[in-house]
Amino acid sequence: MNYKEVLKEHGTDIEVTLLRFCQDEKLYKRFLERFFRGENVERIREICKDEKYQELEIATHTYKGVCGNLGLSKLQKYFEEIREKIRKENYENLEELIEKALKEKKELGEALEKSRDWY
Repeated sequence: MNYKEVLKEHGTDIEVTLLRFCQDEKLYKRFLERFFRGENVERIREICKDEKYQELEIATHTYKGVCGNLGLSKLQKYFEEIREKIRKENYENLEELIEKALKEKKELGEALEKSRDWY
């Protein structure tokens, strides 16, 4: 399976996303690599446990935007849902939703690493 097939399997509209990157696959893959190799997203788990909800809202808003630009629509939806819960001060099941988002990020990152045309 190549990286485009992996992304499509996880809900990415690869053709539309590549338009954002002027069809430059190398550039797109570089941004994907930074996102999946970075550990900043995992910090939202700690921020939530510390009940720093304003900081969590800012972080999830940022990650929602990054995921949107990268075409990672499934992750984008998770971060949007987390952000909306925080805005409504509904903290019930927030940690569970964060874990789902982090699991999706991990699984997609691992699948990309295994794809035959990933760096």
